[in-house]
Amino acid sequence: MHALQSARWMLLRLARTPAAWLGGAVSLALWPLVVVFSPVALTIGGDHGSRLALEAGWIGSLLGVLLAMGPLSRCRWLFHRAHWRRAALARLAALGAAAGLGLGLGILGPLIFGGSLDLHWLEILPAALFSWGHLLLLGLAALMLPLPRETRPLALVLAVWLIPALTPSQGGFFGGLVNLLRTQRDLRPALEGWADAALPLLALGLLLLLALPTRPSPALDADGGGS
Repeated sequence: MHALQSARWMLLRLARTPAAWLGGAVSLALWPLVVVFSPVALTIGGDHGSRLALEAGWIGSLLGVLLAMGPLSRCRWLFHRAHWRRAALARLAALGAAAGLGLGLGILGPLIFGGSLDLHWLEILPAALFSWGHLLLLGLAALMLPLPRETRPLALVLAVWLIPALTPSQGGFFGGLVNLLRTQRDLRPALEGWADAALPLLALGLLLLLALPTRPSPALDADGGGS
């Protein structure tokens, strides 16, 4: 399955899924939710508003990846017989389409209703795209885990949300491992400091390349499809 076909297939699949419509509604509602429940809601300014807009986009992207993981897990046999590179690109395209839709819906609220806050879009959009790409790679990694398909979305949520939230930033080997899971980005001026933000994506991409199977296996996994 080619990448464009996979992205189109995923969007059509989501369009027929009630959970996807609910996820889209949640993504649209993210802006008022994060504004109302944020600790800085009463003193919100341009910088705070930009951070909240970025957070809304991140949550929308995560919802999109989680919604895409179900169809991809159930249809693993579609990718099972393809060349490993083509299968990986097709899965990334499907995840990217769903996450891109969630990202777009998540930032639609601040884009329309946040004009008075002077949001810093030249900082929000690059950070959102880095987070989007990072979530795609971790979503692909979660699809490769030898777990029942119902638990893979939970594993992804624990990896990108709970573990980074409970682990302070630190250096060393352990800090580097946690940075591979830290998908939320800080606001920075465009083209400033993004080399550091790209390093976890490059490292994660390299690890996935090493972990991806290079040939199809005739065995069926626990889901009843090829791995």
